Amino acid sequence: MNKIIDFNGELKQSHIGIFMQDIENNISNMTIMANISTIVIEIAQNIMNYSKTIEPSNRNIKPDGSISVEKDINGIYFITGTNIVSIEDKIKIEPKLLEIQSLDKAGIKKRYKELRRSGKNTHSKGGGVGTYEIAKISDNVDYFFENINDDKYYYTIKVKINPKKKEINSKKTILIVDDSVSTSNKLKTIFEEKSYLVIEVSSTEEALDIIDEKSIDLMLLNDIFPNSNGIEFLKDNHNHIINLLKIPIFITSENITPTIIKESLQYGAKDILRKPYIIEELVIKVDMWIDSKSKELENKAKLKILNEYKDAVDESAIVTKTDLKGFITYVNDQFCNISGYSRDELLGVNHHIIRDPETDKQVYKDMWHTIRELKKPWSGEIKNRRKDGSAYWVKSFIKPILDIDNNIIEYIAIRVDITQIREITTS
Repeated sequence: MNKIIDFNGELKQSHIGIFMQDIENNISNMTIMANISTIVIEIAQNIMNYSKTIEPSNRNIKPDGSISVEKDINGIYFITGTNIVSIEDKIKIEPKLLEIQSLDKAGIKKRYKELRRSGKNTHSKGGGVGTYEIAKISDNVDYFFENINDDKYYYTIKVKINPKKKEINSKKTILIVDDSVSTSNKLKTIFEEKSYLVIEVSSTEEALDIIDEKSIDLMLLNDIFPNSNGIEFLKDNHNHIINLLKIPIFITSENITPTIIKESLQYGAKDILRKPYIIEELVIKVDMWIDSKSKELENKAKLKILNEYKDAVDESAIVTKTDLKGFITYVNDQFCNISGYSRDELLGVNHHIIRDPETDKQVYKDMWHTIRELKKPWSGEIKNRRKDGSAYWVKSFIKPILDIDNNIIEYIAIRVDITQIREITTS
C-alpha cells in the first residue's frame, strides 16, 4: 500500500490544508483528487464535530481521531477515518449510513439532491448532506461501531474509490449550463467550430452530475433558472468546482448588476459576461482561460516529476542547501545520519559545523572561488567531522543556484559517502 495520508492525533483546521497538499502532490487525476479531497474534508469535519474522549470525567474534549488515504497496487484508493463518539451521536449517524447501504448509486444521488434542496447542506451534528456526498462519489462505503463503555464507541468509516478508465478525448470540454435551448445551441455551434467538445445542460442539478462524471475544462453558467440560481449554485459548490476541480467558470446574465459582479467574483467566477454575447469577446476569453488551465496542469505535472527526482536524490545521496553566507537552510535525513546532528541542530547554522580542522584551507578557497566568483559547480573529496568528533569522507558536488538574472540565490551540495573507500586506499 502507498500511504498518501497517515494521521493520528488531535485534529486541527491547519491539518486539513496539509492533507489537501499531500493529495494534490500524489494524485494527478483531477477528478479523483477532488473526490478524495472532499471525502477527507468530510471525515475531518466529522471528527471535529463528534469526537469524544474515552473517560467521562475528562471534560477537556479534543477532536482526536485518525485519517488515512492509501493506494494499492491495482490503483484503488482506500480512505479511512476513526474517532470516538457518544451513544447519542451514534444514534444520529447510523441511520444515515444504513440508508446509504440500502440505496443504489442513483438512489444515493437522488437523496443527496433532496437534502441539498432542503437546505441541510451543512456539517452540523447529525451529518447533514456530508455522508451522502461521500457515498455519491465513492464506489463503496462501509462502517462499524466498536463499544468502549456505556456511553462511548469507536466509529470507523471506510471508503473505496476505484478510478474508472475514461475514454481519452484530446478535445477540451466546455459545459454550458443554460435553460435557453436557442442560446445553448448557438454557443455549441460556435465552439464546435473551434474544435471544442460541448456539453449542454438546462439545470444546475444536471451540471453537478456532469462534473462528477466528466472532465470539464470550462463552464458557462447562467445566473437565473426557473427553480434555481446560478450564483447560489456557485456559492454552495465553489469549494468542489473551483478549489478542487479547478474549473474556470463564467457567469452569464442579461442584467449585470454590482451585486451580481461582487457575488460572482466572491464565489470564484473568472468573469461575468452580458447577454446577448459579443461573440469575439466570448471566444477570446474562453480560449484564454482554457489555455491557462492547460498550462497550470502541465506545470503541475512537471513539478511532480521534479519532486520525484528530488525524492530519488534525497533517498540515495547526502544533500544540503545553504544561503549565500554558508548557513544551512535544508538538510535531508542522510546528512543527519552521517553527521550525527539532528535537523534542529543544523538548520540556521554555518556549514563550518562539520568542517575538519585538518583539511587544507586552500581546498575551501578554491571551492568558494569556483561557486561564488565563477558561478560554476565544484566537485571534490572532502574530509568532515561528525558530532562525536569522528571523521568521514564524502565525494561532493556543489552547485550555485542562479536566478533569471544570473544572480546566486543559494547553494546546493550533493554528496556520496566514500569513507570506506578512503580507508581501504590509505591503509
